Amino acid sequence: SINAGVPGYGVHQMYVYLERSGLDLKPDLVVCSIIPTDLVRAIYKNIKSAPHLLKTGSETDHSGWRTGAVLRNLESDLFMRSYFYAVVSTRIKVWLMWHDLQERDRREWKETFAKWSGKRYKITSDNQEMLIKQTCFKIFHDFKCLTQHSQIGLLVVNISKKPIPWLEDFFRQENIDYLDASFVLTNASNISFKIDPHYNTTGNRIIAEYLKEYILQKYLK
Repeated sequence: SINAGVPGYGVHQMYVYLERSGLDLKPDLVVCSIIPTDLVRAIYKNIKSAPHLLKTGSETDHSGWRTGAVLRNLESDLFMRSYFYAVVSTRIKVWLMWHDLQERDRREWKETFAKWSGKRYKITSDNQEMLIKQTCFKIFHDFKCLTQHSQIGLLVVNISKKPIPWLEDFFRQENIDYLDASFVLTNASNISFKIDPHYNTTGNRIIAEYLKEYILQKYLK
């Protein structure tokens, strides 16, 4: 299997990737994993000041001088060359880096949620809701035509905790294979990180096992 996922992509970008690059990989089955946000992203260009979560600039690593500050009183030529010093120094650096990343993520997610609390970043009208549906209908119809023309299987998987009934109805009408993992994820606990809503190892494992079982039964009989 090949993971072609890209952070922040909407379903429109997923289609373009498959059309321009994905087909060159000669897949037997294309699995398109989605959450509701992926559907909304397809119309961001139609919403003024649509959010972009990726930041520019580089983060400064302060772990070096902080580690030195912790061990400064213990320094000696013999101690600095010892295996014990190397182990302790490395572990402190790793812990400090982990702590800095936790603080950075907590700060950035707080800023992100603050932005999203404003109406300008939300779907605020029936027209926008309808535009999302119409746009996604066309994109997934194009997905179907592209994969059928190339004789490739297509499976769309909802990996959010909520079902998407209107999209499921469309897939049923279009005869597009659809797997809804929402009920499995809703009944699971401790599947997301504490700081941000993305799935942790447990959440990803649940999705992978559920998807694996479905593919084995439907495609690899």
